[in-house]
Amino acid sequence: MKENNEIKRALQRSVIELCTLAIIAQNEAYTNDIMRILHDNDIIAVEGSIYPLLSSLKKAGILSSRLEESFQGPARKYYSLTEEGRSYYASLCEIWGGLESSVNRLIEGIATDKTEEGK
Repeated sequence: MKENNEIKRALQRSVIELCTLAIIAQNEAYTNDIMRILHDNDIIAVEGSIYPLLSSLKKAGILSSRLEESFQGPARKYYSLTEEGRSYYASLCEIWGGLESSVNRLIEGIATDKTEEGK
């Protein structure tokens, strides 16, 4: 049987995109800020997965970015949602809400057996 931490990581990986978009939806964000907020909320994500995710979302038109000079090194890239990104994020939130409700019903043992309803 998998250890609890392994199971937790597997579940978290499946929602990192939604969580990343939730962070950016609140305020434009720099990659290190995104990583810090994810970690502060017990969502395990590594830079090696966040950078490709951000790049993919930008390429898809979900995110836009701007460079800002930094006093501590190279310019920083800040991400924000595009209009298309806001719509996409709203859709993901709606899907998540339904999925969360369904999973919670199953966990609580009050799921509906639709095969039995038709009899």
